[in-house]
Amino acid sequence: MPGDIRLATLDGLRAQLSKPSLTAINDQPAETAELAVKMLLQLIENPLAAPQREILQARLVIREST
Repeated sequence: MPGDIRLATLDGLRAQLSKPSLTAINDQPAETAELAVKMLLQLIENPLAAPQREILQARLVIREST
C-alpha cells in the first residue's frame, strides 16, 4: 500500500526510529509539563480561581510517511 496511506504521530522520538520514519506533531512535552505544573500550583493556591486556557504552539515535522 505505499503511496495509499499517509500517517502522522504525536510521538516524535519513536517516529524517527520507525521505518519509514513517520511524520510527527512536535508538541513540546517539556514546555507542556512546565505549564501544567505552573497551572496546578496556581490552582492549589487559589482553588476558586477562574479556569485558565493556554494554547501552545506545535510543529509539524514532515518525514517519509507523507
